[in-house]
Amino acid sequence: MRYCCLLLSILLTTTTHAQWSQYLGPKGDSTSPETGLLDEWPADGPKELWRIEMGPGFGAAAVDGDEAFLLDRVLGEADVLRVLEVKTGKEKWRYRYDAPGRVGFEGSRCTPSVTDTHIFTTGEFGHLHAFDRKTRKVAWSINLLEKYPDDDGNDKQGWGYGMNPLVVGETIVAASYASEHPGLIAFDQKTGDVAWESEAFGGSSMYSSPIIRTIAGVQGIAVRNIKNFFFIDLATGKTLFKHECYTKGKIPITPVTVMPDGEHVFITQGYEMGSVMLKITRDGDNFNVEEKYRTIEGSQIHPPIAIGEHLYINHGENATHGKAKRKFAGLACVDPTNGNVVWNTGADPFIGRGALLYADGKLIMQDAEGGMLFLVDPSPDKFKPISSFRATDAKNKKAWAPLSLANGLLIVRDQNEMVCFDLKK
Repeated sequence: MRYCCLLLSILLTTTTHAQWSQYLGPKGDSTSPETGLLDEWPADGPKELWRIEMGPGFGAAAVDGDEAFLLDRVLGEADVLRVLEVKTGKEKWRYRYDAPGRVGFEGSRCTPSVTDTHIFTTGEFGHLHAFDRKTRKVAWSINLLEKYPDDDGNDKQGWGYGMNPLVVGETIVAASYASEHPGLIAFDQKTGDVAWESEAFGGSSMYSSPIIRTIAGVQGIAVRNIKNFFFIDLATGKTLFKHECYTKGKIPITPVTVMPDGEHVFITQGYEMGSVMLKITRDGDNFNVEEKYRTIEGSQIHPPIAIGEHLYINHGENATHGKAKRKFAGLACVDPTNGNVVWNTGADPFIGRGALLYADGKLIMQDAEGGMLFLVDPSPDKFKPISSFRATDAKNKKAWAPLSLANGLLIVRDQNEMVCFDLKK
């Protein structure tokens, strides 16, 4: 009975919190339930509400109520939580803590996770913080790098901690960078005490964030490391099943996409590792994993979005940098039954590693290299752009942060600024 009550609490807490209070939105899949958005945009774009300067980085804003939350970075020195009025961009308060050092592709990576009482952030050097929203102070903090050091000490950080914290019931789940320590750890939201630890996943390069998914009728935590896909029990941290998707790999970032049938799971990767479709069924407590097909195309950062009977995916990754290869890049519509590309935009437009978001029957697409935003009709017939405008300068061609949408307000980030647009009719 106690386990059932705990599971009910987890289900309620993880599925009902409103707006855009975590990485990739309310369902963790870059989709929004919002309606009443503009069917097309003016030539110079929808109304801009605010624009603020930010340090370099790749984390999106979270939104809850009338507040927006973002983690900024003072390069080489500190992380800074900033809390804004979402309609004006006016900063209400901030909290800075020392986090000296530098990593590859510097800047903040985390989208905060927000509840009614707390704000949770992970810095690029593994500083997990719980902030009290009422007092505006640190409720507790843990240095994941010190608590779960990598095999060779604390000096090998590569690209830093890129895993976003995940609210699961009364806990906050974070990921370990180290191969010989638990892959995931659940901390009590109020105290920071460890509630459970998963098995050690093995292999570093843990950059993919834990995400709640329902697979074969079971809700659990889906997460990846450099080779394997793991499905973790919400209440205990026990591995329900794992599957080796890649015999080698590099920096897995993209979360998995579960198809509408709840049985097919699409896993994709950059660095020319391609994608794989799995079919997962269940016989009692046993999960059966069948590999359906593989494709050579992949997405390096952002997850594909299942719309109707097709997948819409950004094929931007390392393999598509050269102009000669760009015909395989851009936004693509993929037949999920066999992995065949129905159409793709290639170099027109070439969106680099830009984000996708689905809301009110349309795709919003960011050009990571040119600063353009596109409103797209997700048709399997052909690429059907509706509107576009230049939202940011996209300096350094690394506007890789996810998009955020709450109360009709779209928040966009590049390496220099964050901008909010009103998309309501």
